[in-house]
Amino acid sequence: MSAFFQSNVPRIVASFSGSATAAQIARLQRSACDMVELRVDLYPSWGVDRVLKEIQRFSPTPTLATIRSNAEGGEWHGTEAARLSLLQEIIPHVSAVDVELSSETILSEVIKTARNAGTAVLLSYHAFGPMPSVDVLSDILKRAEAAGADLTKIAVMVQGRDDLMRLARFTIDHADRPIAVLGMGEGGVPSRLLFPALGSRLTYAYIGRPTAPGQWAYDEMTRLFARLYPDRPQDPPSTRRRTEP
Repeated sequence: MSAFFQSNVPRIVASFSGSATAAQIARLQRSACDMVELRVDLYPSWGVDRVLKEIQRFSPTPTLATIRSNAEGGEWHGTEAARLSLLQEIIPHVSAVDVELSSETILSEVIKTARNAGTAVLLSYHAFGPMPSVDVLSDILKRAEAAGADLTKIAVMVQGRDDLMRLARFTIDHADRPIAVLGMGEGGVPSRLLFPALGSRLTYAYIGRPTAPGQWAYDEMTRLFARLYPDRPQDPPSTRRRTEP
């Protein structure tokens, strides 16, 4: 699955904030969705059996498990030990896992569990304050890659045109690396549609309700992606050739 992140084909990740309806899943699986993000921290229950059942509902679409920490905008309010335990239970059943680079007490164990399970690792960084400098963003990328990221996700608040241009330049300068760069907030809305053309490997779109500020609705995103990226596969992942990463 790590090869999935290495490809420079723009990918859409459909993000669910809770249980999906059968109709939503059926529509998703008929579309060109590349991966589903399950925001486990937003679930009403964090029981292992309940989470695994939800994961199974999306088969055969690739799944990304995220238990976002409260410190980086999520709603996980349990201990880090409990978060690690839940991640270790679900990692063998998903295609990829997202964990924050700042989660130092559990990071190495999450990566170890993922490697043993053959699950790809997405290391993420979220900043809700002023836009970090390019040097800071470059350092984050280096640290994530050194830690073992298959892909580094950087999501920062964008307050205006200057912030958006800075983020665009960073994306272009690192387009040869497996990165996903996303602007949050109203100022970051263009980044989610256009940065894949600059080198960002993933964009996120919501089904149900947004899981991050500035996200596009999934149906609108897929419609525009079909116009902007005509070389991208337009059929469901389950029907694509086995040779595609």
